Amino acid sequence: MELCECDIGLGEWDTGLGECDIGLGEWDTGLGELDIRLGVWDIRLGMRNIGLGELVVWDIGLGVWEYGLGVWEYGLGMWDIGLAVWNIGLGEWAIGLGEWDIGLGEWAIGLGEWAIELGESDIGLDETDIGLGL
Repeated sequence: MELCECDIGLGEWDTGLGECDIGLGEWDTGLGELDIRLGVWDIRLGMRNIGLGELVVWDIGLGVWEYGLGVWEYGLGMWDIGLAVWNIGLGEWAIGLGEWDIGLGEWAIGLGEWAIELGESDIGLDETDIGLGL
């Protein structure tokens, strides 16, 4: 796995990640081009990775394997950049993937206000994300 230029200080696992991801990548994507806006794959992430427990996702920046933290660490990569901002230590905000965890908390439902920025496909995350990680 190679670090991609866009992988903002993430690391091998956050890379392998890929080109378009803002520090996300093919793995965070599968998400591909639309990754930046949480794209199509995120929607699928909702259906395929309910709880994302089956996908053991490497918590970049945290240095530990986390289960069920898939959305931020894996799918909704935008906030995953460095995993530092909202998921520092996967603390308060990380519990249940926290309020800010798109697809898990308050912002999850409809992706809240962020949905507007995250695009139409994310708005559709509603249906699949509700229950994601619950």
